[in-house]
Amino acid sequence: MKKKVSILIAMLILVCSFPIAYATEPTIQNEQNSASEEVYDLSLADAIEMAFADNERLLANEQKQIAAEISIDSAYLSRKPYKKAVVNVTSNFELYCLKEGYYIKTAQMSQRLAIAEEDKIRSSIAYGVTEAYYNLVLMKKLTNAAQNAVSLANTNKAIVDEQYSLGLLSALDYENASLASILAKSNLDSYVMNEAIAEENLKILLNIDDKNIRINPTDEIECEEFVSDSTKDAQLASESRYDLNALKESMDLAYEYFDLSSVLTENSATYNSAYSSYLDAKYNYNYALKMTKLSVQSMYNAILSARDKMDISEMQYNIKRKEYNAAKLKYELGVIANVELTKAINDLYDAQVSYANAKLTYRMAIEKYKYEITTGL
Repeated sequence: MKKKVSILIAMLILVCSFPIAYATEPTIQNEQNSASEEVYDLSLADAIEMAFADNERLLANEQKQIAAEISIDSAYLSRKPYKKAVVNVTSNFELYCLKEGYYIKTAQMSQRLAIAEEDKIRSSIAYGVTEAYYNLVLMKKLTNAAQNAVSLANTNKAIVDEQYSLGLLSALDYENASLASILAKSNLDSYVMNEAIAEENLKILLNIDDKNIRINPTDEIECEEFVSDSTKDAQLASESRYDLNALKESMDLAYEYFDLSSVLTENSATYNSAYSSYLDAKYNYNYALKMTKLSVQSMYNAILSARDKMDISEMQYNIKRKEYNAAKLKYELGVIANVELTKAINDLYDAQVSYANAKLTYRMAIEKYKYEITTGL
């Protein structure tokens, strides 16, 4: 009987292996067991493309770009009657700004930012989908692991029940096996609920939450080593991030207004207000630039830390697997009681869960870094 238990217990070390086929396009399958339910075999790339389709944020941005282009035309039309007009700068400074093309530049700035904002929105959508997709992958793995643990715990309990009824086992062993079975079932129930939430979250991002669809993610959580130059990446971020570009545009426009106000005296409220606005805009941009560089370094450090934790978690998992194998052998030889074997099983399961979570943390640290050094989130 103990050999039978050992064979069943050995199933636990297979929990980490979940072969998943890669699909280049979403495949829809009809489920025979669920009326009208469809299964989407979905890769991460496909999921991101689905999220882009008819996305309301992108549609709103498209309208913003159209409005910005119309505003440029309107600005040119508004300036046309005053282009060669003589304007009293002291009494009508705003009309002077109109004549000098300030509002045309303002409209052009709005258009540039609207175009840049589209890239930022796409990055934000892609990151959100990536996070939700990988979280669903993790939840499915943990649910699968929990199901195996329940099967193992129940099998172990059935044998313990028989041994206890024959007086071959202590009450402590019996109670421990019963508790292990209850805990395994509780863990499974929790992961099933978490998986359902994770799937619904992804469906919302893909705009298919109103359909009777089950998502089958086909991509694994890739954890290849990531190496980069954070100094160069910080420079890249300073040139490409939407928020920094917006602050720089505001600073340049504030300087344009201040430069136009130089025709006024330093005793003018308009001149001093324009100068103050420019200094504020300049400070905001330079401060954000410095903080972004610091943030990039911090995020890169987070990747390195996540990698270390993942490696440590993997080592701990391997150690717990060896300890389990040793405990299994001792149990077969009658050296240890079922209490100790059950503890080895639980420790191995906990180590596996920690390792799976560490892999996701590392993967998402990389993804966040990649988006933050380009357009920002």
